Amino acid sequence: MVRRCYWPLLRLAELPGVRIAIEASGYTLETIAAIDPSWCGALRRLIDDGRVEFVGSGYVQMIGPLVPPEMTLANLSFGAEVYRTLLGRQPDVALVNEQAYAPGLVPLYRQAGYGALVVDWANPFSHHPDWPGTLLYLPRQAMGEDGATIDILWSDTVGFQKFQRYAHDQMDMDELLHFLETHRRHGAHSFPLYANDAEIFDFRPGRFSTEPPPDDSEWHRITQLYQTLAADPRFHLALPRDVLALRDQSGGATPLQLETADGPVPVKKQPKYNLMRWAVTGRDDLEVNTLCWRAFEALRRRPDAPDEWWRELCFLWSSDFRTHITERRWQAFRDQLERFVLKLGAAAPAPLCPSTVPNAPTPSVQQHKRHLDIETASLKVRLNPRRGLAIESCGKPGEAWLFGTLSHGFYEHIAFGADFYSGHTVMECAGGRKLTDLDPVTPEIEIRGGSVIVRSVVDSDDHSIAKTLTVHGDRACLDLEIEITCDLPSPSQVRMASVTLNPDAFDRTTLTYAAHNGGRKAERHSLAGQVDLSRPPTFNVSASTCLGLTGGTLEIADRNHRIVVTAPRAVAAVAGLVTCVDVRPSYFCRAVFTGHEHDDTSQRGTTRWTARRFAFRIEIQ
Repeated sequence: MVRRCYWPLLRLAELPGVRIAIEASGYTLETIAAIDPSWCGALRRLIDDGRVEFVGSGYVQMIGPLVPPEMTLANLSFGAEVYRTLLGRQPDVALVNEQAYAPGLVPLYRQAGYGALVVDWANPFSHHPDWPGTLLYLPRQAMGEDGATIDILWSDTVGFQKFQRYAHDQMDMDELLHFLETHRRHGAHSFPLYANDAEIFDFRPGRFSTEPPPDDSEWHRITQLYQTLAADPRFHLALPRDVLALRDQSGGATPLQLETADGPVPVKKQPKYNLMRWAVTGRDDLEVNTLCWRAFEALRRRPDAPDEWWRELCFLWSSDFRTHITERRWQAFRDQLERFVLKLGAAAPAPLCPSTVPNAPTPSVQQHKRHLDIETASLKVRLNPRRGLAIESCGKPGEAWLFGTLSHGFYEHIAFGADFYSGHTVMECAGGRKLTDLDPVTPEIEIRGGSVIVRSVVDSDDHSIAKTLTVHGDRACLDLEIEITCDLPSPSQVRMASVTLNPDAFDRTTLTYAAHNGGRKAERHSLAGQVDLSRPPTFNVSASTCLGLTGGTLEIADRNHRIVVTAPRAVAAVAGLVTCVDVRPSYFCRAVFTGHEHDDTSQRGTTRWTARRFAFRIEIQ
């Protein structure tokens, strides 16, 4: 790869009139230096000569909205150490990894010493119909957490995909030049020519059977393009710092909020390429992310932990292990991760336990033909044993129920002519088979210290779903623990712990959701408009995005009520989905948690779900 991809990249920068920016992680630079130390020396000379501007990213390519802020800071810090050692400088501009952006990342990059970020244009633009297309042509500022701002340079998905098509001989140079000229005529002061991988030119790693063999012509075609652009008076090849110098032409524009309620984490490329790609797809993203969270919490409890351990955890949280990966590399990664977790003693957390309240009032438990009614001093819950203890209604005693089941016929619209449960589990398997815990059960009931614990199991020959619900006596809180054992090939979708709102109990105009996506604080979004994170963008991709839940909570609230669901990351690093859409004459709003989704990275049939445990605490505040 160094010979076929990285040396041609440097030779490109040596062409007359050509200047380029190069981004690499610290780990990539270390690996290249171990293979061919002269490459890093040549890169350093080109930087010193002003022919290359180096753009940082971190020690590894880590997805910031899926990891705690401490890990993002560690990743940026370790990356900066490598840059200073091998290149003699720390860059001012960073490429956001996979351009997976969330506002909570802005103060972290600022703290790490970066003054500007490269982020995707197409996805934020698609979620902001009020944005004029000319925003693409100048540097802007992004509004981050707590009002923090940072300069941004745009990457353009369509632009870099056209560049790739040209390099792969799928289009002629004239067509690409016409595309660039069209933007110039539209008033472009600057345009991002290419901001993606260099390793895809004249190199094929063999991950896909459909990959054509390289023919050693792609870098030649790229060289011809740059020579043509350098000689064309219509264009000027510029570095990121040159584009940032145009910021005054933005006219002091208001910083942009890149995220929206329906697009909380913009990512590069088309909607099928989204945050869940690294959260709950792949060969077994849920399991490896959960193990990384356990390791993180173990390290955080050890102030004497050496930097080498934190650096190794950065490596284990790399995005590359969570998408397309060969079997050999996957097994080596799993072995290293499991050894690391064992070394730290990072065991799975204990099950959730109800608090014991001395002299607590005895809760009321009444079993009816179709319902199980439970009322403690703090919470009133109706469960449906005929539907696997689905939550029929839940609220504070003497008040309207806030979430539960909306029965068939609640909505007149035929598209919503179904039962919408809460607290249940649905698994989609190969061949269209659907497994749920909605079968009739005979619950086991235990009263302990003012709380009520209810257990049930839905069993079959090849799977079981065990459920434990705890209704607390001292606060308006309900715990839901689920254990899934499935002797079937890995499912294509696993969604659970739904919280379906009673639309009559909430004020839609003030309804919001809030969750952490890699930052120190939760990001809050209005649900007054149309929001559906679970919407599948294509037949082969099961959701349009997800929430990272890096703070472990998902909150839905209006001016009068607040429901907070806690999902401990070290138990299961599930992702969050929120839907809130108009259904005449009302609306439908639900939060759901997902342990697995499917996309092009999914390896169906390679993992069996043996004794997977999930835990949720649903609290009414």
